Amino acid sequence: MSSWNFINWCNYPHLKNLLLIYGFGQVDWSAQNDSKLPIDLSKIDLSRFFNNTYVNIFMMINVVLGLMLLDRYLASKKKNIQKEA
Repeated sequence: MSSWNFINWCNYPHLKNLLLIYGFGQVDWSAQNDSKLPIDLSKIDLSRFFNNTYVNIFMMINVVLGLMLLDRYLASKKKNIQKEA
């Protein structure tokens, strides 16, 4: 007998739909259509963060892991196609 946890809870699509409907019900549709952000994004210097060595290493590791995942996915698709033939 499996225990009740978040994974089991997510297997109920009707509950997800109810939560989505509840979320839309909480939106204030009468709010003004003001799309201005409270901060000025042009004043933020992002080069301090993205020129960092650690960020570059992190991005390279993520690219390599993504390519490994893609390779495993394509290999499994190829294996399934060969199994069907």
